[in-house]
Amino acid sequence: MLSAITPVFGWGMKDVELRTIFSYPLTNNHPFVKTYKDQPNFGGLLTVIIIEENKNGDVFDAETLQKVGDRTHGIDLVTGVDYDQILSIAAEKAHYSEASPFGVYSQPLIGDRPPVTQSEIDELRLLINKAPNARAFLLSQDGSAGLIKTTFIESLADYGAVFDYGQPIVEAAHALETT
Repeated sequence: MLSAITPVFGWGMKDVELRTIFSYPLTNNHPFVKTYKDQPNFGGLLTVIIIEENKNGDVFDAETLQKVGDRTHGIDLVTGVDYDQILSIAAEKAHYSEASPFGVYSQPLIGDRPPVTQSEIDELRLLINKAPNARAFLLSQDGSAGLIKTTFIESLADYGAVFDYGQPIVEAAHALETT
């Protein structure tokens, strides 16, 4: 009898998906959970923050800007990322604005590629000064570090992919600290 029922249950199990949903085991009346649920667009359980720091100057050099751009566009490819929640000076939503007689002109701070030449870097520095929120929230006060922040959609996040993306960054930073 049992051997006859087992294949039926086995057939039904083919569509079962095992996932870890971090918010399920949390108690709904805890203040952190209440804040998370009341303010879902302000950080969250699945927020990843990367700080790209230039220990020998500010972020306004070609190598550091390239790293900020690469990390910003690299995390964009990780499964389950909320594209609207990617923030950095290299993200498409980081804009500067200029007024003209014909209206307001708004463009991304960094276009298709990070600046390479000194004149392009100087232009970016001027543009960031025209974007006070980018300056205040996406760069450190002394300008030595840039923030890359993103949030993942809980039901779509692939935690292994997030780990696989972040772990080499952590290992590279650790290797720099120990040398």
